[in-house]
Amino acid sequence: MKVKRILAYTTALIALGALAAGCHRHHGPPMSESQVDRMLEHIDDRFDDLEPTAAQRQQYQEVRRQIETDMRNGLTQRRTLMESVRRDLAANNPDVHAIAERVKAHMQERQSAMQSAPDRFVAVYDILNAEQKAKVIEELREHLERF
Repeated sequence: MKVKRILAYTTALIALGALAAGCHRHHGPPMSESQVDRMLEHIDDRFDDLEPTAAQRQQYQEVRRQIETDMRNGLTQRRTLMESVRRDLAANNPDVHAIAERVKAHMQERQSAMQSAPDRFVAVYDILNAEQKAKVIEELREHLERF
């Protein structure tokens, strides 16, 4: 009987450890509204550096709205998940399996959302003329040299 109890306790600790590892802060505090605003401002600045025409700027604004929606939805979904995990873990006997499944579902949703990022980049790139595209490619090459 003691072996079963020790095994169950150990399994629960491992599951909670895995959950905590999946939810910990990898690169500082979680994203905030102000960070979303700063990232969007950075994207805007980079686009403005290309000296777009009025028509290009209008097309960019449509893509930017999609980018902003993606980012803000991700922020809201993460907050909702963390609130539910905190609430569930506060219970006397939390259902770790249900929590883990919810975290996995959230991770799959975010992965799907992240896969739209290259499409958003291409949508902006396609707005540009040949000279602007060449400038973007050059900046990408320079950026990749740092890695």
